[in-house]
Amino acid sequence: MLADRAKGRVEATIPPALPEPVRRYFERMLPAHGRLPAVTRIRQHGTLRSSCSSTRWLDFTADQVIAARSTEFQWLARVAVGAGLSFDVCDRLVANEAGSEVRLCSLFVLGADRGSRELTEASLQRFLAEAIWSPAALLPAAGVSWQAIEERSALATLACGATRVSLQFRFNAEGEATDVYAPARWMRERGRYRAVAWEGRYFDYAWRDGIRVPLRAEVGWYVDEAWCPVWKGRIDRIEQLPA
Repeated sequence: MLADRAKGRVEATIPPALPEPVRRYFERMLPAHGRLPAVTRIRQHGTLRSSCSSTRWLDFTADQVIAARSTEFQWLARVAVGAGLSFDVCDRLVANEAGSEVRLCSLFVLGADRGSRELTEASLQRFLAEAIWSPAALLPAAGVSWQAIEERSALATLACGATRVSLQFRFNAEGEATDVYAPARWMRERGRYRAVAWEGRYFDYAWRDGIRVPLRAEVGWYVDEAWCPVWKGRIDRIEQLPA
């Protein structure tokens, strides 16, 4: 189990040298004292589409595990396609290796990738973006370094094995992370990868299990300089657990 690989707990210590918007974010999202759970479990639902050119949005439900200290995640989703059929999707980053697989009705493999450089980089950027639901994973103690950009933005950088990626985080006046941005993230299209600007947006912050997190999010690509959402999700349940 992914949760079994988490290595201890992360201390809720906020280094004073962090950029101001990042320090304010942690102060707003985390409890003031004590240790933070190292594993986050999430149940979510929403809609997604295969690409920006598709007009068909499909309903999904998913379970996700994020291991803050070991920089790992697993996302298991069921996507309804109609006529009683569904796709099962498994995306994961475990032991420095990324994997993605799509099956029809849990039986027939329709697509898969494992361990490629492009998938690993994209998965590590995804870990950073989705750590918004497990803020302990964004602390320097978990391996993330922060660099100020502007008054309400900062660059987060994380390494996993030989892979190193960054995302720009933007914050509002309340200290909430409103969106993350990458000028280039690998997108798989027609069996090939190409680098495209990508952005995730977060809404409806609330306290859940002692941590303040967004309950709704959207992610998408920039096509001809216009943002094109391809995933819209809402949190049904979130648990912050010890390792």
